[in-house]
This record gives sequence, structure tokens and C-alpha cells, in this order.
Amino acid sequence: MMKPLFALSRAARALLPASCAALFLATMPQARASDEIQVYTNDLRKPGESGVEIHANYTPRGSATTDWAGQVPSHHAFNLTPEFSWGLGQGTDWGLYVPMTRGADGAWHENGLKVRIKRLFNVEKEGELYYGANFELAWNRPSAVEQNCSGELRTIIGRDFEHWLLAANLTLGFDFAGPNRAGTPDLGVSLRALRKLSEKWNLGLEHYSEPGRLNQLQSWNNSGESTYLVTEYESGKGWGVHLGVGHGWTGPVDGTVLKAIVGIDF
Repeated sequence: MMKPLFALSRAARALLPASCAALFLATMPQARASDEIQVYTNDLRKPGESGVEIHANYTPRGSATTDWAGQVPSHHAFNLTPEFSWGLGQGTDWGLYVPMTRGADGAWHENGLKVRIKRLFNVEKEGELYYGANFELAWNRPSAVEQNCSGELRTIIGRDFEHWLLAANLTLGFDFAGPNRAGTPDLGVSLRALRKLSEKWNLGLEHYSEPGRLNQLQSWNNSGESTYLVTEYESGKGWGVHLGVGHGWTGPVDGTVLKAIVGIDF
């Protein structure tokens, strides 16, 4: 299974500048890591298809303090989230997340459950603008999220060009139950621009912005702003890998976050 990775020496040489840039980002001084750090695109299970994406991220430099009782500090925390998904047809699939966290003390914490359903349009037309939405409902543990029950509505729009892959998400986060339940949603913006290096390799940037609640949007310095250098490899044999290193530009997010997503088709 590892043979295709070593056979792409030309792509590996192309990734050398990216590796240097990743090291540069990792050494910058002070992104709050979560169970899933991802820009949603036109990735969709077909009817009858199923698989798993294993989301993993580690925070070598983050916050050692907590914002509420029971929270696991992000500093040296490792988040692991298997996401199982099934295709329903008509541009729709659904998924189940099982998030968990390993704290700096070595103890594991299960963070609840999350389900999602995604609906996309125009994904069957290669090179055309695709769009849609994803809705998530989560039952949370205080180790990760203060609110007992939360939801998310994420819009998805993007287009695959000959040499570029572009996508953007606008996200509204809702707190349905918990000590600080609020009717006004949180706003999130996720952007992605990847360059196609070959049929299997992509390289580019992702940016995540968390300006706060819609009725009280924060300035840049007080919002959560982080940028990731990412690379992707699609084997074409039912599995793929996404790797990234992120730098938080503002105080509300962690200084450095490493992330990986491994996708496997069943």
C-alpha cells in the first residue's frame, strides 16, 4: 500500500518548499483545535457507499488554562475523531462522529456524539460550480464543549478548475442547551485554495475565521484567525491522506496545530 507514496518522487520534490514553510509556521510565536478542522467541499458518498475518515489533530503550543469546569486544556492535547459516513443518493449523505481527546496528563476523554447530513447540488458536473449545505447536531461533554447540545448549519460552495480547487464555507453555530445557551448563532468562515500538483497530489492553504456571535462580531485582534498549509494525496484505491500545519494569528486561538485526516472506503 505504501508503494505509490514513494513512487512519486517528482511530487515529493515539489513539496520541499511546502515543508520548509511548514517548519516556519510551526516556529512562529503564538488555532484552538477541535474534533474536525476541515473545509467542506464536493466530497460526497454515492448511494450504498460507506467509509470512515479519521480526524486527528495535536496542539504542541496552545492554552494551558481552561474556560469552564471540566474542559481539557488544548496545550499538548491530542484530538481523535472517527467519522463514519454513508451515501443516501440524490446528492445526500450522512455521518456519525465519535470525538475523543487525550489531555497532556495522558488521560482520555470521550467528548460525546455528533451526527450530520449533507446535501449538495451540481456535484456530478465536473468543473462546474457546486453548492449545498451541511447540518450537524451534537451531544457534548464538558471536556470539549461547554454547551450540552449544539448544532451547526454550514453552507458549501466551490469549484474545481483545471489547476486549482477552490471552496468556501459559511457556518452558523447554535447552542441549544447548556449554561450559556444563546439564541444568537456564532459565525464561522472557512476558505480553501489548493493547487493541483498531479492527478493525486494537491497543495495549498486553508483559512479559518471565528469572528463571534452575529450580534456582536469581533475585530481581527479579538476574533479567532488561523491559517493552515495543507497537502493531500488521493491514492485512487479507496484511501487518501490530508495533512496540515496551522498557525493562529490572534489570541483566541492556539499558536500551532498539526492536523491529519485519513479517509478509507469500505
